[in-house]
Amino acid sequence: MVFHLFAIGFVLGSLTTGRRRPAGIGVGLMATSVATGAVLSFAYGYVEAGAFMPFFAGANRAMTFGVVYVPALLLGTAAHPRLRRAARVGLSGTAVAVGAVALDALWFEPHALELRTERVEADVDARVRIAIVADLQTDSVGDFEARVVDELMRAEPDLVLFPGDYIQAGRTYPREARKLAGLLAALRPRLGAFAVQGDVEAPAWRELVFHGTSVTTFAGTDTIEAGPVTLTALSLADSADPSLRIEHRGRVHVAFGHRPDFSLGDVGADLLIAGHTHGGQVQLPLFGPIVTFSDVPRAHAAGGRFALEGARTLVVSRGIGMERGTAPRVRFLCRPELVFVDLVPRGLSGEAHTGASSAR
Repeated sequence: MVFHLFAIGFVLGSLTTGRRRPAGIGVGLMATSVATGAVLSFAYGYVEAGAFMPFFAGANRAMTFGVVYVPALLLGTAAHPRLRRAARVGLSGTAVAVGAVALDALWFEPHALELRTERVEADVDARVRIAIVADLQTDSVGDFEARVVDELMRAEPDLVLFPGDYIQAGRTYPREARKLAGLLAALRPRLGAFAVQGDVEAPAWRELVFHGTSVTTFAGTDTIEAGPVTLTALSLADSADPSLRIEHRGRVHVAFGHRPDFSLGDVGADLLIAGHTHGGQVQLPLFGPIVTFSDVPRAHAAGGRFALEGARTLVVSRGIGMERGTAPRVRFLCRPELVFVDLVPRGLSGEAHTGASSAR
């Protein structure tokens, strides 16, 4: 495919007849190259995604092919000897820029783990550290997932929450689930670890993913006590319900679920926690995530900490893994993250919000 696009670009370069042509020919060729590459990569990506796959799957795969293959088209055009030097430099520069984006989105950012810590004042007597391990969503448990668990252990959280989407695989699901369970076997937080269902779970996810671990899983919405924290774990359906109603309970009430849409409802919890959006996986400057798959505001879907009415706090994680299957395995301006929320006694935290993050 790369060679084919390079050849097509070379043919496009032959459209110019030499140095007497106006300088605008270079701009025209550049636009033609990009347009041709976009059309070809979309068609190729859609075929690769499968004729019966949703249109979005084909479009997303096409974006990946476009970022990878458009540089070949541009370089092919720039290689033609009859092309003016200015046009050749412009095309080559554009190819390098697009290639740099491809390197970042496909190889660097997906594994550039960030650690983010939020401090939230609450009715607690001493600090309670909550770890949010959202959207591991892998089809091959390996070094990256092991590094995530190592960072999790090193932070020594009191309470660990898993908001769903653990393994996204077909026939290899049981094998990968066992590998993930092996990584989590040593997890023993003081107040417990708890997991709810996401969108990609197999029917037996509770038995497969967390077999032999101390993680408590939930078949549906339930409320339990975890030390000083009253914890409401939401079913997948309830987490997606924008009209959900939950009464406040206990001194400190934490509600967590896979999708963030429940935060649009009348949820009387002090802290609301969700994942699902992956931060969009691809974000654009001044715009945010291209897609969110959620009804929450785009800014919320991008991930972060947000103040809600009634002195409530929403924390949405960009997640750790990526969409698998036919979707592109890319992250751009949207690194994976492991999130910690420190509940601190009121009036003793200095600043109520300190968002500290570091890349690993």
